[in-house]
Formats: sequence, structure tokens, C-alpha cells
Amino acid sequence: MPQVQYSMENPIETNDVNVNGTINVLEACRMNKVKRLIFASSSAVYGDQDVMPIKEGVHEKPLSPYGAHKYIGEVHCALYSRVYNVETVMLRYFNVYGPRQNSRGAYASVVARFVDLKKNGEPLTVVGDGNQIRSYVHVRDVARANILAMKSVNVGKGEYINIASHDEHSVNDIARLIGGDMVYVEPRIEPKISSADIQKAKDLISWEPSISLSDGLVELKKYNNII
Repeated sequence: MPQVQYSMENPIETNDVNVNGTINVLEACRMNKVKRLIFASSSAVYGDQDVMPIKEGVHEKPLSPYGAHKYIGEVHCALYSRVYNVETVMLRYFNVYGPRQNSRGAYASVVARFVDLKKNGEPLTVVGDGNQIRSYVHVRDVARANILAMKSVNVGKGEYINIASHDEHSVNDIARLIGGDMVYVEPRIEPKISSADIQKAKDLISWEPSISLSDGLVELKKYNNII
């Protein structure tokens, strides 16, 4: 259950699904001698950090039950690697976007939501002042990171790795690149800036992003017929 707001409103239910569900998967891996588990984690584990870009190893400070669930899932993955010799590696995704992404709900991806509003001829709804800075990474780059993490001989002992882009953009930048009128609504609890150091991904799985945000959004607009 990946919705941040839903996790805040339903912490017990989402904990049962996300945390206990992860343990169920790990136990199935242990019992069936699965070669390696790639855990889809999130930049939400970091919360607000004082130093940017964020490097793995800083103190995690999630701001929602969802972020806490991801962090607890990582802890269990590392535990299974140490105690049960189940190979695991955790990829901390930063603001993934791409075709067919969910645009529903108050906490849907900003890129998907903006594309949906643009398609419907509605103004783009910007939360707060729109100056929140994020690293956005295309889903194809994320898929490639997962494949490299599956194959790399350098991981499998519970490592956690940032998967993000070199590009850092504000929500206002995203709105301008997609195009259209904008309206601003009340801010919410979220980090003001979230950018990632990806040196560890380069070193351990030989990965770095190949698709810029501007190119990715041009492709996404064509895919959705909103050029």
C-alpha cells in the first residue's frame, strides 16, 4: 500500500500489509532457496535531511508510516541476509515517473497527476509554493537498475542503494515542462528538498541514469497525446 496519506490515516492496516507482507516474502525466499531478493524501497526512508545530496548511511528519519514501513522492510531484508543467508539488496527509488503511472488520489505522483490534469484540460494543481526540489528518475532507468542489481556479484548482503537521477527540479519546473495553467493549494507534510548521491549505484551495480527529465517528459507527453 504505497499511498503516503493512506498510511497516515490507516497505520495499522498498512503496517500489516507492508511490513508483515515483506516478512512473508522473505520467509518464502528462505524456504524455497530463492537466489536473490530485490526490495523496492524508497527515498521516503530519509525524511528531512540537512545535507544534500543524500548519501546512504545517514540517519533515516521517515515522515510517514509508509516511509517507516520501507525502512523496517530494509531492516528485515538485511537481517535475513545475515541470519538466513538469503541474498538481498534494497533499492531506494527517488520519484519514479513514466508511462501508465497511477494518477489517482491526493498523494499520487506529481508527474502522473499533472499529465492527467493536462489531458483533461484542467489547471495543474501545485501543492504549497511549488518550490519543493526532487530528483526524478525514469521507470526504464529504474527497471535497468533492478536487472543490474539482480546480476551484480558485488551485492546480496543487505546493501541499500539510491536510485535517482542527476536532474534536480522543482514542482514548478515540472508544471512548466508539461505546460498549462497552474493553481496552488495548501502545503502538506513533506521534505522541502530531496536529492540523491548515486555514487554507490555506480560502484556496486555499474548503474547511472540515461534519460533526462526533459527528454522523459517529452516522451511522456507524446505517449499521452498532450503535445
